[in-house]
Amino acid sequence: MKLVAATVYALRIPFVESFSHSATERRWSDSVVVQVRDDAGTVGYGEGAPRPYVTGETVETMFEHIASELWPRVAGRPVPSADDLDSLAAFVPETGLAGAIAPHASRAALELAVLDCALRRAGCPLAKLMPLRRSSVFYSGVITAGPVARAVQHARQMRAIGLSDIKLKVGFDDDVARVTAVREALGPDASLRLDANVQDLERRLITAALARTGGKRAPAARLLGISRNGLALKIERLGLGRPQGTQA
Repeated sequence: MKLVAATVYALRIPFVESFSHSATERRWSDSVVVQVRDDAGTVGYGEGAPRPYVTGETVETMFEHIASELWPRVAGRPVPSADDLDSLAAFVPETGLAGAIAPHASRAALELAVLDCALRRAGCPLAKLMPLRRSSVFYSGVITAGPVARAVQHARQMRAIGLSDIKLKVGFDDDVARVTAVREALGPDASLRLDANVQDLERRLITAALARTGGKRAPAARLLGISRNGLALKIERLGLGRPQGTQA
């Protein structure tokens, strides 16, 4: 069966309450959903999450990249069989996207749609190809950045509904007070994990790499193991600007 059509949808799902961490504050979740159809009429759906502060992608750039770069490379091609996971993994090619660190969300949305189409065509659930590795999973709560009082309120709500595994965002001036207050609200038996954002570490590593290379971005990017474009995006996102003496 060959892929003959694709439709791309944008979703914006509002949150009841905003979610904050050191990279950004979010009041909704943006998602891009891709629907593909083969010549037998079987459809498949996939989703990707554009996060400008993670991959550099936006809803608009995902639409453009899927339509102009990714879909033309798979349209009209036979879809691999559902049990050939290696061929399915290689079906959607890896590409670059100007202005983004990597277009992973775009590729994921189309790749999942193709996989879903292949599975539906075969009448085969994914669990049959990838057996479960554990009989149960644990759901944990996350407490966002913000005032200590709000963190305590969230902790009490999570305790009330039976959550015993909690992740707490840290990396702020009031960390000690936040951790202490949340631990008291959760009680001694809950598992409390601390989640510090990597931005401060990224900032130190980038600054050190640029200093080591005399401000030259290309060799600094090689030292860091990322692309030159990726380094430029991180410098902009972290507010580093162009340090004195930095060269393109």
